[in-house]
Amino acid sequence: SLKVTTSAVNAVLEACGRLHQLDRTFATFDDVRRVFDLTPDLVSYNALLLACAQPRAPQAGAALRVLADLREAGLEPDSESYKYVLLSLARCGEDDQVGKVY
Repeated sequence: SLKVTTSAVNAVLEACGRLHQLDRTFATFDDVRRVFDLTPDLVSYNALLLACAQPRAPQAGAALRVLADLREAGLEPDSESYKYVLLSLARCGEDDQVGKVY
C-alpha cells in the first residue's frame, strides 16, 4: 500500500490555495486526519492561511479561526502565519481586528 506523506498533502493544500480553491483547500485539510491518518503541521495550517489571504476572495474570519486552531493544536505561528492572517484582514478591510492576531 502506498503511504501518503504530510509533505505531499501540504503541496496539494498549497496548490489549492494558490488556485483560489478555498473550499477544496479546507476539505483536503479535513482529509489529512480522516482519510490519510496524518497530523497537520505548521505548513498545513499556513496553506489554509494562504488560501484565506487570496486577493479574489479574502476570508478574514476564517483566517482568525485557522490561527486559533493552529494554536489549539499546540503549534506556534511563524512569520508566514502572521503574514497571511494580516493580509487577510487588510484585504477584507478589517484592520480593527489586528489585536486578535497577537
